[in-house]
Amino acid sequence: MFSIATLGITASPAWPFPWDIDMYRGAAVQPLSRAPRVMPSGTMPVERGEPPMSTEQMTVRLKNTVSATSENLAHGKALFLTNCAPCHGEGGLGNGPVAHLLKDLPKNLVTGQSKYLPDGYIY
Repeated sequence: MFSIATLGITASPAWPFPWDIDMYRGAAVQPLSRAPRVMPSGTMPVERGEPPMSTEQMTVRLKNTVSATSENLAHGKALFLTNCAPCHGEGGLGNGPVAHLLKDLPKNLVTGQSKYLPDGYIY
């Protein structure tokens, strides 16, 4: 009797969990197939026939619109310490605590080319 019941369960043609193969049947996700946001005007070369622009040329017209108040500077410092300092270091010298783990060493933000880049380049 037990073997007949077992045979009836295992011989069932229906898939026991039809939702477990949805990942195989679903549409493939293509990350960044659409732009994540609309680019500000004047930052990307979009007109046909123009030669490609360098990043510096694309961003030279953008200016920082945030005034240098003590609140904004404190907020910027907090953002830098959270997002930039792990690689670039607290002083921006490129000697952050995880810099040795990176393939390419982080740039020194105090001297060199990055010191003279326009605001839009950093944006």
